[in-house]
Amino acid sequence: MDLAQERLDTLIQARDARRRAVMHYQIDIDNFTAAIALIGREHGDDPALQAFGNELVDLLATTMHQQDRERVILRVIEAQLEPGHVG
Repeated sequence: MDLAQERLDTLIQARDARRRAVMHYQIDIDNFTAAIALIGREHGDDPALQAFGNELVDLLATTMHQQDRERVILRVIEAQLEPGHVG
């Protein structure tokens, strides 16, 4: 069993998964931002949708925070994949 190759393969899989996670968070961020704007523009007189918009504002902040966390771990994984990295 080549543990060095297994470690490399695992890091590559982890990197790719983190990249996808960052992308998925960005899709959510874009959708939440657009929905908040749409509610503000077109549904200012609907209390239920205004409440939903407020929920989206909170969800947007949480999602942005989660994306930042994913990016930190992604950078750590990418650093381990750089040539010459001892790990």
